[in-house]
Amino acid sequence: MEITQQPDGIVEGQWSGQLSVPDPECPPGLGGNPTGTVSGRNSVLEVRLSLLGAGDFVGQVGDDGTVQGSFESCNNVYPIKFLRVASTP
Repeated sequence: MEITQQPDGIVEGQWSGQLSVPDPECPPGLGGNPTGTVSGRNSVLEVRLSLLGAGDFVGQVGDDGTVQGSFESCNNVYPIKFLRVASTP
C-alpha cells in the first residue's frame, strides 16, 4: 500500500496484493494480482481507510509509526498491523 496524507487528514493512494489462491469467491473479481485505490481519513482519534475491492480498515497510529486495527472483508474482521517501510518528503 502506498498512501499520502493531506494536511487536512485526507488519505489517498493505491494498494496491491498477492493471493495464494487466484480469484477467490470473496471478495469477487480480485484476479491473481489484485490492485485498487485507497481513500480515507486520519483524524486525532482514528484512521479509516477503504481499500477498493478488498475491504475497510479502522485503527490507530501508534507511537512507533505503525498503524494497527481491524480490516473487514466479506463480513469477516481480521486484526492487522501496517508497518512503515519508507517515507517520502
